[in-house]
Amino acid sequence: MLAEARRRYGQGAAVGTCLAHPAPGLVQADLQNPEELALLVAHIEPAAVIIAAAFAWVDGCEMDAERTRRTNVDGPRAVATACEKLGAVPVLLGTDYVFDGEAGPYSEDDPVRPISAYGRSKLDAERAVAGRCPAALLVRTNVVYSWLPAGNNFLMQVVTKLGKGEPMRVPADQSNNPTYAPDLAAALCELLEARAAGVWHFGGGDFLGRHDFGVAIAQAFDLDASLLQPVTTQELKQPAARPLKSGLRTARFEALAGRKPLTSREGIARALALSRGDAGA
Repeated sequence: MLAEARRRYGQGAAVGTCLAHPAPGLVQADLQNPEELALLVAHIEPAAVIIAAAFAWVDGCEMDAERTRRTNVDGPRAVATACEKLGAVPVLLGTDYVFDGEAGPYSEDDPVRPISAYGRSKLDAERAVAGRCPAALLVRTNVVYSWLPAGNNFLMQVVTKLGKGEPMRVPADQSNNPTYAPDLAAALCELLEARAAGVWHFGGGDFLGRHDFGVAIAQAFDLDASLLQPVTTQELKQPAARPLKSGLRTARFEALAGRKPLTSREGIARALALSRGDAGA
């Protein structure tokens, strides 16, 4: 998001933050410290604040209710409160985990019913942010991936494990529309430029199973797709329930922006280009 904002609006137009991975030019910030967040927002005086950070370890949220609440709800509420005082727009990145996964893909008007602590916390965050700042932009997305060597998104997991010749168990009963991270960043800018508010959905341009997505990644990166072992979600024995038939419909965004999101193959191709050193992908 930082790179996209600077590309569109100029190098000094955006300030990035970090927590566990400090880097030159980034400001330290912690969603578990609401007072610090409020002071930081007041100091920078931004036009908008993208709340992309979260305690996103889905199983960890089941085991640590206090951290989940502080990070995923109290932190975003503090940012929204500070934004409202300044007339800035808080932009909360949400998730398809606010749905139960029984009848996806979902539109913005479909009823929410989270089935995990993570999903409940993200729904509470939406309500907390909107409650503090009516101009808030709430953008739900799902399965965000990109080429990020230090990252742990699904694409990087597949490339890393298969690159080492290690097998990887992948659920074959989960479906959604994987989202290429730079495409999501562009969409957030487009929504802000249009002064959009309320709940919006943004995901990839096609719906497919998680195992099929993994196979597409393996094939594009010339890795052994047979190392991807299809299993059921139940076989993985994870503490938190997952929405199975999920994904997000993007018709509302497409009508506003006049474009469709990138498909999984288009996103994977761009990630592959980046892995080969093409900075413009």
